[in-house]
Amino acid sequence: MVAPLSLLFAALAEPLVAILLTEKWLPCVPIFQLTCLSNSVLMFQLVNLRAYMALGNSALYLKLQIIKVLGGGGAIWATAVISHDIYATAIATFVVGILSVLVVDMAPARRILGYGALDQIRDQMPIFLLAIIAFSAAFFTSCLQIPYVAELLLQSLVFGVVFLGGAKLLHFKELDQVTHVASGLLRRKS
Repeated sequence: MVAPLSLLFAALAEPLVAILLTEKWLPCVPIFQLTCLSNSVLMFQLVNLRAYMALGNSALYLKLQIIKVLGGGGAIWATAVISHDIYATAIATFVVGILSVLVVDMAPARRILGYGALDQIRDQMPIFLLAIIAFSAAFFTSCLQIPYVAELLLQSLVFGVVFLGGAKLLHFKELDQVTHVASGLLRRKS
């Protein structure tokens, strides 16, 4: 759910910002999109770090956090100081975020969990690729130059049809799991 929703919000960034914050805030759209894109790999971080903690390896968790804060924070700070450009700093934050998850947080996974980074990425790649295809389809509808509310609705619809249709066509078991959990929650409320 995290990757598709992150990419959906990256596609919807311009109409969302224009509708919620007004057009004078449109220069923040690329920063918002980079944040959404870097958040698309967030589940790898959360799952691995929680697994390390669940196995009682809090020392490893602390070490990984220190590496990320000092190394990543230093890189972002250096970019900000040298460039004096918020977009360059946003790009540095994006790169550090992705590298923190894929290189730092996932590095000990094979040794500790028996489920390495490449295995995790390979297992999630079909969902990411489908989300990227849906993102591209939704993003390119912005070329239509229609009002922001219509663009937001059209992009949401295009993303939903492409992603959900593709997931159904490719028989993603995750779609069935989400549907099962959602229907269970709805039955419990009624």
